[in-house]
Amino acid sequence: MRLRFTPRAQRDLADIYDYLAEKNPAAAQRVEDHIRASLELLETWAGFGAPTDLGDVRRLPIVRYPYRAFYRVDEAAGEVQVLRVLHGARIRDLKSLPDEI
Repeated sequence: MRLRFTPRAQRDLADIYDYLAEKNPAAAQRVEDHIRASLELLETWAGFGAPTDLGDVRRLPIVRYPYRAFYRVDEAAGEVQVLRVLHGARIRDLKSLPDEI
């Protein structure tokens, strides 16, 4: 499976980086690299994340940092689609996808 970031997920990552880079650009890069490396594991283990109330959307906690990624697996296309990457404090309900995709 290949990993594909939706435009919204790409903006999420850019926002995370920009916010952290204001204080520490090196740390911002480490966090972004760690998030991407965590998500790359889904290329091999797509079902690794926890299910949500939306049957085809799963949630992956980013270990070591307070972020969560929401994704869906498209078997027909052979890809894992990353939908959102958010700080845990911005998520009200871990079993549902935040309003904006």
